Amino acid sequence: MDRKHEKQREYPDIGVVFITPVMIPERLEHVIHNTKAVILIAFATGTTPEILNPAIKKLTESGVPVFLLSNNPGDSHGILRTRYGVQERSAQAGAIALQKVNINNLAEVLDAIQDELDKDKRGAELGETIRQKFAYREGEPLPKAEWETPEGIADLRFRTEQALKRIGYHNPDA
Repeated sequence: MDRKHEKQREYPDIGVVFITPVMIPERLEHVIHNTKAVILIAFATGTTPEILNPAIKKLTESGVPVFLLSNNPGDSHGILRTRYGVQERSAQAGAIALQKVNINNLAEVLDAIQDELDKDKRGAELGETIRQKFAYREGEPLPKAEWETPEGIADLRFRTEQALKRIGYHNPDA
């Protein structure tokens, strides 16, 4: 069967929510009503508004795993480090940061969760299975983001200088 006529897979038990800076908990609770797993498309670093943490905690305590997926399509990885308090607090609320994938891999993550749901995995067992698949193990070295390497910094500096030149800015110190 050609791809045009291929049946789309459905994910009736998985809530997918794109986080916005002004999202309120009631909106999150409404969208994810009667789900068995939730994917929050978080900001690039994996942060979510702190006001959502009680809703995340409520979900995870009720047996619904909550996964954080970075909305940054420019990197080849997901949420690598929790450097900010807001990231730590969402993790303390029970959210699981997916490190090896990002928004580019949403279909793969949905398929993996649905496959485990089809095997009757739920709650903490489902959360741990997906965490093992898409996160690094304790002590496993994390890749560096492109902007954390000397080459990446040099490339970023070059691209920034080129963009500034295009708009007519010339650095008098250069």
